[in-house]
Amino acid sequence: MKRTTEAAPVLAFGAHPDDIEFGCGAILVQAARAGRRVHLVVCSRGEAASNGTPAGRAREARQAAALLGATIEFAELGGDARFERKSRFARRLASILRRVRPSVVLAPSVEENQHPDHAVLGCLVRDACRLARYGGVRELRRQAPHAIGQLFFYAVTPEAEPVTGGRVLIDVSEPGVVARWIRAMEAHASQLRTRNYVELQVIRARLNGLRAGVEHAVPLFPSDPPLVGSLAALERAARRFLARRGHDLHFISYERPFRLPVGAPRLHFHPVVINDYELFKYPDYTLPLSVKMAEVARDHALHVLHVHYAVPHATAAILARAMSAPGREPRVVTTLHGTDTTLLGRDPGYGPAIRHALMRSDAVTTVSGWLRDETRRLLDVDCPIDVIHNFFAPKAPARSRADVRRELGLRDEAMIVHLSNLRPVKRIDLLLETAARIRPRESFKLVICAGGDFAPFAGLVRRLGLEDRVVVRPSVFEIEDYLQAADLGLFTSESESFCLSLLEAMWFGCPSVSTAVGGIPEVVTSGESGWLVSGADPGALARAVETLLGDPARRARMGAAARRRAEECFSAGAIVPAYEALYARVVAAPRAPVLH
Repeated sequence: MKRTTEAAPVLAFGAHPDDIEFGCGAILVQAARAGRRVHLVVCSRGEAASNGTPAGRAREARQAAALLGATIEFAELGGDARFERKSRFARRLASILRRVRPSVVLAPSVEENQHPDHAVLGCLVRDACRLARYGGVRELRRQAPHAIGQLFFYAVTPEAEPVTGGRVLIDVSEPGVVARWIRAMEAHASQLRTRNYVELQVIRARLNGLRAGVEHAVPLFPSDPPLVGSLAALERAARRFLARRGHDLHFISYERPFRLPVGAPRLHFHPVVINDYELFKYPDYTLPLSVKMAEVARDHALHVLHVHYAVPHATAAILARAMSAPGREPRVVTTLHGTDTTLLGRDPGYGPAIRHALMRSDAVTTVSGWLRDETRRLLDVDCPIDVIHNFFAPKAPARSRADVRRELGLRDEAMIVHLSNLRPVKRIDLLLETAARIRPRESFKLVICAGGDFAPFAGLVRRLGLEDRVVVRPSVFEIEDYLQAADLGLFTSESESFCLSLLEAMWFGCPSVSTAVGGIPEVVTSGESGWLVSGADPGALARAVETLLGDPARRARMGAAARRRAEECFSAGAIVPAYEALYARVVAAPRAPVLH
């Protein structure tokens, strides 16, 4: 059985001998000081550089690695300035991943910049991380598959920082870290003859530190950001709240949750290795997931397997329970969030399997009463269903309201915010048609925090003449920054089981205009904490927006009421005890017969 530990290595890849030190050296110093094994892989000897020799640069790289507290190896990929995105290179890097078995992987940014090798290597490492977890890759079968925890990109120079997507800032202000980092950079003396790159990196770290309110910080850019408006915020808050209350939480997934902290007490991650065998046309996830669930339940004596979404998690959990020893079966709690009922539940290829999993779960919950009723109607289930609403535990904004508005180019205009994954059910066409009808046009800007591809809507923006009214921010991590700067939320979905994005806005005293669909009326009290509009009527939605924009006092009252309702009804303190009571109930109940 494959095990991971919270002290798994950190593995950093660099295209040239000095890239790692300049791009993320301070982070590695800090990791090594914390007891983590740090290993560097340098993929050329810098032979195309204007200064230094390949042998000399290799010596400098070894000296710098020692100063970081890291080990180092060289893995040639065709030579300096000759990197290509070829499968044999990706497999070679995947072999290193399987050998080192890291939790965190760092690679150069895939953003095009002054040296093409950086972006090519970033793409190769991303490919390698996927190959490393596939069990059916012929050339890698001598090594056990390995699923990393998280891939982050670093930027060697400012222009390599991605212009879209989010970032995380790593605080490297711990005493002695920056001084050691500077020494590691200075070890590359041959590259400092014409320009003071060390000073440039330290200034970057200082500027990022000022932004975050610390002495020095270094940015990393996650390869796989969570979708805005998804369950990421809910899950982050739930795991921290439950862990603080004395529970042990084990997370089972194909990738480490983005915000799951490494080394935190009572929080554990178990990756699922996906095998890509040639005899199957498509890789299977459900069976490896069920086996991993059964392993973790057995090895850690789990009381409860709490799965989110029926497909494939509830089905896998029911199978894992059946594989458990008699008398030691974990109880299965299934939480439905919407599409597993409203979309897949209608599909004859999924509906019967979903119904089977729900009927055999020890408890079923939905995030709204509306979704409970839809589940019973669509799937014809007669098992008890508890309604436990979503909740949100916001973090403090990293920037001020004024800073965010300045970044967005806002002056006196009202800021209308929309957060979603842009799926068809979100009705982005209706959102834009509503914006086109708001008068006066110069009174607002619509800021869309997009968790999906906005390109399909660019033509509609032009046709509606909204180019100067719509601002799109893709893959936003710092949603709190934008919410606290917003004056009004606007949501136009044709169906919502709950609408977590709307709740996120409420937490920051931001009232919303929304379609009155699904579970949204359970979240917003229309006329008090927001304004609900029946039907997909852009004119009615626009009139509601105009009314609130034109009455700041009313908007402020609604915003205050929205914040109170969020705190009283949808906080961690209000919702998590309901889950605890549910866990206690299913654990205390007599075990139902399980077919083994």
